[in-house]
Amino acid sequence: CANRRTQSMKRHAEKAVRARPNNSSYLDTLAEINFLLGDRDQAIELIQKCIRIDPSKIHYRNQLKRFSQPSR
Repeated sequence: CANRRTQSMKRHAEKAVRARPNNSSYLDTLAEINFLLGDRDQAIELIQKCIRIDPSKIHYRNQLKRFSQPSR
């Protein structure tokens, strides 16, 4: 059930990003969902875009560190 819900959230986040591709908050949300689904590479790519859009936001750098850590 949780995976289906996450997939639904991903579809909504992708739709939001298509509508506003330079909205770093939407990109961050999509990055987090991809990370939760195990797509670490996509999560890193999206969060790097967030950093390019808003380099002053520490949260995005923390996310990048988190996404880049090896799996436990």
